[in-house]
Formats: sequence, structure tokens, C-alpha cells
Amino acid sequence: AAAASAAAAATAAAATAPAPSYESIAGGMTVPNNPNHDPNAVLKRPGAFGGMVQANIPAPPAPVPASPGIAAQAEVPEGDRQLILPAGLPATFERIAKPNTNRGEYGIETCGILCGRVKKGKLICTHLVVPKQSGTSDTVEMASEEDLFDFCLSRDLLMLGWIHTHPRQSCFLSSVDVHTHAGYQMMLPEAVAIVVAPYDSRRHVGIFHLSPEGVEIISRCTRRGFHHHNVPPGVSIYQDANVRWSSQLTFDVEDLRRR
Repeated sequence: AAAASAAAAATAAAATAPAPSYESIAGGMTVPNNPNHDPNAVLKRPGAFGGMVQANIPAPPAPVPASPGIAAQAEVPEGDRQLILPAGLPATFERIAKPNTNRGEYGIETCGILCGRVKKGKLICTHLVVPKQSGTSDTVEMASEEDLFDFCLSRDLLMLGWIHTHPRQSCFLSSVDVHTHAGYQMMLPEAVAIVVAPYDSRRHVGIFHLSPEGVEIISRCTRRGFHHHNVPPGVSIYQDANVRWSSQLTFDVEDLRRR
């Protein structure tokens, strides 16, 4: 019994251990001479924002019977719609980002926008749009946003969230990332942030969204750059998102950087 208890404790500790820091993934490399490296990368590990909390996956609502002779469909409230993503999207984006990921000693972050439409009460991702952008090893910023808006408006597309790489860091949302994502989630409650971390052996791809408490905390925070947030015990700013991956769903790629 004692051995079983010790094994259970060890398993629980491993499950709650923070993801490896930038420095541990980079193999203890020295970085002072790299102007793009964020010296406070250690502040961006998940522990800086409270522990990760697995999202509660709600039970699907009971079907609403249609009235006789009427093909009725229950309207799904905004915030409760299921988001369906193409299963091949992360790998496609990782290939697109690879030149930046492999650039220099620490790589350059790349971002893309998830776009799609509402169909039968579900949010369907149909496009991966790569906007014009500039990045460093720790950050990425979209440029010429009007090109993205024009593209979406001309095709009647919603922005369902975003995806970006962590070239040498672990798979999590930094303090900059949660501020970036807040804008998407305030526009669309179901919006998600996907992180692709090629060098994280524990978690290669993560899909996140802000918790209700996280939305409130970030909406009140006026700080910029990498920083700590004061998070009450037991509260997480972000958590795993509940989405559905579909291997049958196809999508188009539009690289606005080529325009």
C-alpha cells in the first residue's frame, strides 16, 4: 500500500510539474550576445500564470425535436458553439513556419490566423491565413492588418483565433500571448490560440483559450511586454480549449506575405 501511495504521488507530481523553460530546452546555452533573446524567458513558463487547468468539456445539449413538417434547428448560443479544426492544420503551419523556426540560433516566431464560417451552429475553420508580420525569437507581431481584414470581408470569413510558433520554448501562452489572445476572444468567445513548439518533447502542440477569470484579469491589465500577473490561488488565466479535430475537413492556405 505504501509503495502504491508513493507511485501515485510521483505520478501526480509529474502531471503538475511545469513545462521546461527556454533555457532547459536550449540545453543551457549562453544567450547574452543575442539581441533577439528575451532574458526574462523564464518568467513566461506556465507557473507564472497559475497552473494549467484542463477545460471542463460540457455535455452536448439534448437535440430539440422539430415541429411536424418544419426542418427546425436549435440555435446555439454564442460562446457554446463547437469549433471544428482541420486535423492537418498544425503540421501545415509548422512547414510554412519552418524557415523562420530554423533561422539563426534561436529561431523567429511565425503567426497565422484561423478563419472560417458558421455552419449549422458550428464554427468551421476553412482557411489558414498567414499575414505580413515581423518577429523575434520571443515575439511576433502582425503588420498590414488591413490586408487581413480585406481578405476576410471579401470572403465572408470570421477570425476564429490564431496560431503561432515557439521556436525554442515550451508549449504555453506567455504574458504577451494572453494579451494578444484576449482581443480575439473578446470578439469571438470561442476563439482559440494554438501554439506549435517543435522543441518541446512533452507537448508539441497546444490549443488554449482564456478562462472566465483570465478574461477579467487581462481586460484590467494595462502592462505591456513580458510581465507577471497577480493570479489568485487555484485560478488559471488560460486553459486547454475544447475543440474537435476533423481529418475530413479541408482548408485553404493564403500567405499574404507574398503579396
